[in-house]
Amino acid sequence: MAPVIEFQQEIENEMAALTAEDLRKAGCSGSRFTDIFGNILAQAGKDREYLVNAGMPAAKLDRYNACLVMLTYIYGTRHGATCNTERNAYFREQMTQAIVDRKRLSVVAQHLLKSCTDNTIIKNIQRQSSSSSITAVLNANIAYVAFIKEHPKRASEIRPGGVTIDQAFLTAAHNRAADLLALKEMVVKKGTQPLSEVDSLNRIVTLCRNAMTDIKKFASAAFIDDISYLKKHYRITTARSRRTKTPA
Repeated sequence: MAPVIEFQQEIENEMAALTAEDLRKAGCSGSRFTDIFGNILAQAGKDREYLVNAGMPAAKLDRYNACLVMLTYIYGTRHGATCNTERNAYFREQMTQAIVDRKRLSVVAQHLLKSCTDNTIIKNIQRQSSSSSITAVLNANIAYVAFIKEHPKRASEIRPGGVTIDQAFLTAAHNRAADLLALKEMVVKKGTQPLSEVDSLNRIVTLCRNAMTDIKKFASAAFIDDISYLKKHYRITTARSRRTKTPA
């Protein structure tokens, strides 16, 4: 996944260009919407080849993943998760890497689960991929690291993206997650937030809803002969919004 910084200016320009008539509501709570969008993106990542073959530009998925990072960041800021400009930039950069960490750690964890017989551990690890909120991503990374550390030999059998998930990787991923969780707990502002933060959240939600519509369009084309798969993985909905405009 490309770093969010590569798409940040483009996304901010798109947000600024939206009119009042363009705005779409999340249709659910902010955390729930973030989870839904994250789950669709995760599925689209697994089906990337099929979506691209159906006509979806590959770069769109990278941009949409950047939208997710900005959504989690803006949502966190709206609720006082960050405080100053320098810390905000650090949080965005490290959160982008934490999402990449989870993708790689998840692959290794799923590999290890094939030989695991403890149902409690199996359920706990499987549960780590069910949410994409900031807290869920970071807690998942900590859980994955603890699990993988117990099976270093088997973990070395698989290298997601060509990356060896060794002790150095595990330590870095754990420290990053712990650091970001600590930052997230630094609530600086309470009560009424500036309108600009509300407006920013509404605008990034709109872009993410447009992205979901776009992904579902190409998924419908990609799995036109496998409707059961399409319904299972892409028919995730929030409440209706008044616009269904898709991005160009």
